[in-house]
This record gives sequence, C-alpha cells and structure tokens, in this order.
Amino acid sequence: MEGEQLAMIEDPMPVTDGAAGEPEQEESFDFDALRRRWQHFIKIGNNELDKFKDPNKRADMLMQGELIDSRNVDGIDGIGRGRTRYNAIRPRVIRSVNNLYARNPKVTATTKKPFYKTELAPMIDPATGQPVIGADGMPVMVPNEIEISEERADIVEAVMNESFRESSFKSEAKAGIYEAKQRPCGWLEVGYEFDEDNDQDGIFYRFRRFTEVISDPLAEFYHGVVRNCRFMGRRLCLSESEAGKLGLDWAVIKSNPDNLENDALDSELKRGVVYEMWDKDQGLYGYVCEHGQDFPKPPEPWPLVIDGFPFVPLKLAEDQGKKFSRPPVLEAEYHQEEITNMRQTMNRAIVHGRPVTLYDSIALSKTDVAILQGREKEGYFGVENLGRLNQPPMVTVNDNKIDPELYGQYARNEYEMDVLLGVISQDTGRASKASATEIDVIAGSSEQFVSAEKDVIDDWMRTIARKAKQILEQTITDEKIIEVTGRDGVKFWAKYTGSVLQECDVDIEVGSTTRQDDNAKQQVNINLLNVAKGVPGIDTTEMVLDTMKDMGRRNVDKYRLQAPTQGAQPQPGLAPGGAAGETTGINPAQSLADQMNPMV
Repeated sequence: MEGEQLAMIEDPMPVTDGAAGEPEQEESFDFDALRRRWQHFIKIGNNELDKFKDPNKRADMLMQGELIDSRNVDGIDGIGRGRTRYNAIRPRVIRSVNNLYARNPKVTATTKKPFYKTELAPMIDPATGQPVIGADGMPVMVPNEIEISEERADIVEAVMNESFRESSFKSEAKAGIYEAKQRPCGWLEVGYEFDEDNDQDGIFYRFRRFTEVISDPLAEFYHGVVRNCRFMGRRLCLSESEAGKLGLDWAVIKSNPDNLENDALDSELKRGVVYEMWDKDQGLYGYVCEHGQDFPKPPEPWPLVIDGFPFVPLKLAEDQGKKFSRPPVLEAEYHQEEITNMRQTMNRAIVHGRPVTLYDSIALSKTDVAILQGREKEGYFGVENLGRLNQPPMVTVNDNKIDPELYGQYARNEYEMDVLLGVISQDTGRASKASATEIDVIAGSSEQFVSAEKDVIDDWMRTIARKAKQILEQTITDEKIIEVTGRDGVKFWAKYTGSVLQECDVDIEVGSTTRQDDNAKQQVNINLLNVAKGVPGIDTTEMVLDTMKDMGRRNVDKYRLQAPTQGAQPQPGLAPGGAAGETTGINPAQSLADQMNPMV
C-alpha cells in the first residue's frame, strides 16, 4: 500500500533534461506523502548499506594488521587471531594513494566557439606595407577583429584552479581515494556555502564516508557514471546547537525517541539523526528524520542547478552489473595471509638451520666448558663422550642457508599484492631472488594497474570540476573574478560578462595530480629553450622569463636588461651601473644561466 501511495505523488516541479528546475510549488502539494517517500528512501538506502557492514569491518581489521580466520571469507563470524607481525596491506595503501595523488589537479579550459573583440587599428597600404595617412595627417583607423578565445579560457582556468587552492581539496580528495581503497566506494560532495570563519561565500569540496551516504539501490554506478538514481542523501548526527545552525526544528527531531542516540564520547549528550535528502524526480532538497510525522525544516527546490547529484562516487574496482564492488583491500587479504605464513616458514627455517656447536663436556677442561656455557644461549650444547663417536671434541653442525625457492615464492606474493593495491614495485626499494622475467612481468602488470587507477581518478576529478564550474556559473561575482585574475592591464584582460564560465568546457590535465620530478621538468625546460634559440620569430627572452616563473622564481623581471639611452653604446666588459673592469654587480647572462640550471 505504501508503494502505491508513493507512486501517486505528483511532481510539483517538472524537471527538463534531467536537471532540477525552479517552478512555483502548487498549493495542493502533499508534504505528508513526500515525507513518507523520503523515509522510505532512507529505509531502503540503509538496508543496502547494512549488507556491507561485515566486509567493512573486515577491511578495517586488515588495515589495522589483524589476522582473521580465513575459513570465513565473506563474513566476520570467524574470530580474529591476533595481530600480524608484518602488515603488508597498510603501507602499500599509503604508498599507492601518495603516488596516485600528490598535487591539486590542473584544470584546462577550451571555449565552445571562437570569440573576438573589435579594436581600431591603422589601415595598412598593401602596396607599401605602411599605415595610410588621412587628410588630417593622422593614420586612418579601421575596425580590426582580434580573437580572444584563449584569454577567455585563461579566465576559467584561473578561477577553477583558484577554487581548488582556496578549499581543502587536496586533503578531501586524498581521503576519498583512501576510502575507495578500503570501501566499495569513496564519495566527494561539491557545494556552495557561507564560510563563517572567513565571512565569505565559497565553493566547498567535502569527503563523505561510505557509511553516511545513502543512494538509490536501483541506481547504476559504473566508471564514474550514475544512472537511474532517484535520490541520494547523507546521514547527519547533530547536537541541538548544530541543528539550530542549520535552521532545523529540534522539537521535531526529538519528538520521536528513535531519532536520538547518545554521543560516542559524552553519554549525557543526545544527538539527533537527520538525513539531508536530494530528490531528483521531485526536484526537491531538504532534511527529514527516519521516524516522525513532520519535517524539521520545509523542503525547498534544489539550491543549485547541476548535472546529477552533488555527490560524486569513486570506485577503484568494477564488477559488471554490480553497483558496488569488492574493494582492493579485501582482494589483498589472501596475499596477506600467504605472506604471513611464508614469513613464519622462513623464520622456522632460519631457527632450525642456525649453526649449533657441540662439545665434549668431559674431554674439555672445566674452564673451557664454563667459557662455552657463557656464550650465546642455545648456540652451544655439551655432549658427554662426544669424542668416542668418532667426532672431534668440538664440532659445528647446520648452516643458515634457506632454499632460494622459498624466497622466490615470498617475493611473488609481495609483487602480486603490489598489483592488487596499485603500487609500482620499483617504489618499494625491495630486492628479490625471483627471476628477472617474473619480476618484469609482475612489475609491468603493476604499472598498468596503477595507470588504470590514475585514469579512473582523473575521470572522477573531471566530473567534480564540471559540477564545480556549474556551481560557479550561478554564484561567482565580478569582484571575485577580478580578485582572481587581476584588473585591467594584467594578463586576463578579456572582459567578464557573467557567461565566460558557461562558454567554456573544462577538463583535468592528465597526470597533473601525480608527484612531479622537478629536476626532470627543469631539464625539459632547458632543452626546450635550447631548441627555441634556433627558431626564427620566437621571443626567447619572454620564453626564459615565463619558464623561470613556472619554476617558482619570483620577481624575474629584474633580470631584464634596460634599453640603453639614445646615443649611449654599451662598452665591452662594463656591467650595468659599474665601471670598466669591475667584477661586482649582477651579470645578467650568468644570472639567467644559474636560474635555468641550478644544478651546475
């Protein structure tokens, strides 16, 4: 019956092209039916998350280095067997995330169509190549169109990159990647809010835990695409004061005891569980409790028009036909167990193969026996009448050699775990007795896996950047544009009309989030400058200065040579501002060389 009632809810806010609209609400809208609809969504969304409680707990235990009963792979009913001496999973996850994401992404923009501006320029006589002079003795000026597409794209790039720098995007995004390694999905929310600390509005990027975001169980998530999703929501656990800051009615929240729970650290503090809901079919946004008969705050139209929802999922594992997949950490569980067993086997081999010295306790003097007994424990053993066994009075047995195949099998397990967790084997600095062919094959697989993960993350950030641009289109002001790009006369001189963001598409530069090799980049720049010297028409001075800026040098314009005054000729060996023969002062040529090649 409830399903029938939900199906009868009329859409008071028709949506065109899948985006939330803003038509006026009808007076006859049934808010009670909407509340039941959202509470139903909360129920089915939580039912889906409940299925992942055991795998999530298992992944947590593995990350903490706890050994788990391998007889129960899919559940947590098995009893943990204590902590492993060597946690092979956690350091790999850390290395992998640091390799995948080390810097804020670099946004690139392209205009959807060419843009021009008209300026007056002297008319040029095609016969002479000189300006045409009018009757008044002044050059004849004619309209001249100049393309400004790149300048408009520069504005968008500057604004978008500034939004990443101003926010805590790097830490939020890294948290999302960590979550995707350990959970079926990592979430990042994109939105706009008033920052009380800085007393200004701004775009925000927030990591959201897998366990606090509910979504339509009927939806399809694959390779960053979200389809057929009716709703998404986020679970909030608020104190009375926190609810007040959001404009929520605390009386409505506490009207049903099932909405309250004790604070994890302060048992006397009651917190209310509220869900922030985004209903795409209805085009409505608001807050509702899982239990109760009223809204703590009346629902309203979506505050911003974006493609889809403000929550962007990141999945590092894909199973065809499944919304969520088994995370990489759980895939590595078998190899953790194998590595643990192999290490125990090698330790036993080392102990059992440790050299032991046997001595004849009767044949040796009391002084010699006392000396031997005071040596390494379990390293020397006395045997009476050892000499009668056709043995010398002292003999060493065993050796500390381990079968190389044992090392090879151990190394293969570690390399295979590198592949599963996205670690490039060369980054670990690990030596191995496995064959060179085996290492090359597994290392190649590891690099391919890492490249695939980087591609997934680039797509994830590309979606985030596109939603952020759509939000900025509706919120950014002329003052903010000027603050970011500079006033007239600076590089970004193309006039901002309010539509510059809408007129551009944005993308993420491939590889811009990974760690940068500064030395390699400097060498590339130097090689480029050397090539540019032989190309006619290139302003190498400007190119050098831009390269120095790109390398982080400040105030590079101080290296420009001032044009000599009329009639003055530079003297050989004369430094600017100095006398002939002086060796003090700036040597511009040497300064540029030092700046461009600091390794010399």
